[in-house]
Amino acid sequence: MTSMQPGRKLDLAFSREIRKLRENAGLSQTGLAAELGVDQSLVSRVEAGSRQLTIGQAMFWLQGLGLDCEAASSLVARLWVHNGARPSSFWKSETHHDSE
Repeated sequence: MTSMQPGRKLDLAFSREIRKLRENAGLSQTGLAAELGVDQSLVSRVEAGSRQLTIGQAMFWLQGLGLDCEAASSLVARLWVHNGARPSSFWKSETHHDSE
């Protein structure tokens, strides 16, 4: 059995949380994309775990899903504690709102 790269487990856990929060909010991927000002394909890639978000993007998405800053921070911290190392993309510099 091969082990996951450091941070991959966290990426996948975060992807599952985004999908669960979106579904609980009654939003489609298109609806969430509209709320965030991004393309639906980005929402799909994030939920599939094939596109990772930086911490700033993660907080923006969680707030777009209705979490306040404290709840979003708590969720990220809980996922980090339970899923090990941070993903390599998590602290990347953000020069613009990523809509790719």
